[in-house]
Amino acid sequence: MKTSCNIYILFVFFLPLLGYSQEKNNDIIKNDNTLSQIESVLPKGWFMYINNDNIIIEKKDSIKAVKVFRFNSPLIKMEKAERDAYIRKEGYFCKSRIIYRYEPIWDVNRIIEAKSSNDAIYAQYKNLPEKHKISDLKKTGGRNTNATYQPRNEVDKKNIKAYEEEKLLLEKKIIKLPNFSTNTYSLFFISREGYDDDNHIISPESASIELFTIENLFRELCGK
Repeated sequence: MKTSCNIYILFVFFLPLLGYSQEKNNDIIKNDNTLSQIESVLPKGWFMYINNDNIIIEKKDSIKAVKVFRFNSPLIKMEKAERDAYIRKEGYFCKSRIIYRYEPIWDVNRIIEAKSSNDAIYAQYKNLPEKHKISDLKKTGGRNTNATYQPRNEVDKKNIKAYEEEKLLLEKKIIKLPNFSTNTYSLFFISREGYDDDNHIISPESASIELFTIENLFRELCGK
């Protein structure tokens, strides 16, 4: 009896707090003209909500997906109806969603300062191979930024290690700039999930089209 009473007290105490938190989250969207405008024209079956410091735009119904290498998958050669039937049978459930982190809007000066700081870091980054005497070494991975230098001797190994350590330090100093700005918030892209890409095929295909339509809404209605 005592346990039941304690649970009831906790329920009565925390329920108003949960309601207040939800109302506050709704106000974040409602009181921002850009977010409320985007919310009002989302494709049918999609909704927008706040979770901590993230804005999430999500399809209400789950979709099915299969993990494949798209460009040599036999699924691509199937008729749409056959492919959908296969995905519905063999695929796994997941959600289509886009996630942005939000924070109070950056002013112009902050953006200019961040860009200036990043430009200085990129200049240092560009000169690193020459600084560490590895610019003439062969690389694996072509011109990709993740390409690795191939040492010829122990001196090269030492220089490559120093290069990679300084490269990592510089990368940590790069300031992530907002992808978009609404009336009151700066938005930073976190992830997109549940769509057709090089390694996934989904059903219904319309979920992928809708997801990219929503991304275009942000590009059209938000400032940089």
